[in-house]
Amino acid sequence: MRIVRAAGIAGADWEFNVILSPQKNAFVLPGGKVFVFTGILPVMANDDGMAAVLGHEIAHQLARHSAEKVSLNLAIGVVQLVLSLIVGMNVDQLSHTLFGLLLELPYSRKW
Repeated sequence: MRIVRAAGIAGADWEFNVILSPQKNAFVLPGGKVFVFTGILPVMANDDGMAAVLGHEIAHQLARHSAEKVSLNLAIGVVQLVLSLIVGMNVDQLSHTLFGLLLELPYSRKW
């Protein structure tokens, strides 16, 4: 909460949660719900590392990245519907590919 106060964003309903898992990751959901996996704690090493990770997740929330993903997902659904009407066939594979390229790949640590 020190980061929230220092950034002057205390008006939101911020919530910080820890998930017991070896995964080295953290994420934020809409509404300021931040989740940190215990597997990343050794990587953080100290308060400075914790501040960097939490600040990163808070920045995602402030930039409304989750809302962008939801909007993009809706747009992909519309494209899928239009293509299925025009082509007259199931376009699940195309939809899956579009979803992967537009929603998952930009946030992937594997690429």
